Amino acid sequence: MLELGGLAARLAAGTILESPHALHRRARRVTLESDPPMWFNVDGELITREPLAFSVVPRALPVTVGPGYRRAA
Repeated sequence: MLELGGLAARLAAGTILESPHALHRRARRVTLESDPPMWFNVDGELITREPLAFSVVPRALPVTVGPGYRRAA
């Protein structure tokens, strides 16, 4: 619980990637599974105990930014 509290604090402070417990990767598709099987919660709903796949759909969400927006390198 202590480590989880520390991760929550880093997440709130925007420094989560500095933790050795956080892993950052870029992917177009991610499949989640667990052993033993567990229920996966998506947007507050219990979905399945089977492996669950997520895919990126380019340009699927409209995004509006303010005049001060600068695209990250």
